[in-house]
Amino acid sequence: MNKKELTNILIPTLLFILLSPGLFLTLPPTSKGVWMSRETSIHAIFLHSLVFAFIYFLLRKFFAEYY
Repeated sequence: MNKKELTNILIPTLLFILLSPGLFLTLPPTSKGVWMSRETSIHAIFLHSLVFAFIYFLLRKFFAEYY
């Protein structure tokens, strides 16, 4: 497996794990707050998916040599 193939697998996987609603950050905040609330909602899932897509887009645009 070369460097590009490994990057194409690892980066989205890490982003997916780190941006899971309720794990480290919950946007919009729930009753337990923003940080590590361990709660989620439809709004949080939708917002986190948009943040994931935006960050992934920026990474692909500015670090194209790795993709």
